[in-house]
Amino acid sequence: MNIFNGKDEGGLILALLKELKRRRVRSHTSIITIEEISVEHFRKGRMATENYSKVHKFAKIEGITKEVALTTAKLEAALLDSAHTLNDEQKAKENKRRRWDLFHVATALSLQCSALYCSDDDFVSRQERLGIKGMSFLKPVPENFPLDLQPSIVVPIDQAAPGAKLK
Repeated sequence: MNIFNGKDEGGLILALLKELKRRRVRSHTSIITIEEISVEHFRKGRMATENYSKVHKFAKIEGITKEVALTTAKLEAALLDSAHTLNDEQKAKENKRRRWDLFHVATALSLQCSALYCSDDDFVSRQERLGIKGMSFLKPVPENFPLDLQPSIVVPIDQAAPGAKLK
């Protein structure tokens, strides 16, 4: 979602998506993604944007099936049962996004995905609370960081300013 809201600092999410495509890894997302990224584009005074085709360029968009809905309910029950381990601030933050996030988890589980990428710091820690072992919750960072091929200015040592630190 961050890639569509201009929050992909350093282009790491885009680099990850390109890396996954290069490795021929199939990427999927829940239809919930379309709702999440479209809200900002439908705010008052903003131009409406058709986001489905943009997302579809990166991932196959999966609908909500009966299996996904029931799995989401099961996951939410597990989080509610373990909520006693959280302080009030953590509970409030979790309640705000919990159901939407769990639809993504349930979608990934139903597709038997090996990894679920999420840029939300708290999301990665939920894997243990949910008891999910067959799928990794990962930060969206490519394994091979993109090379910075921008030309750099090289100053010969004999032309460096006096007292300049040389690397």
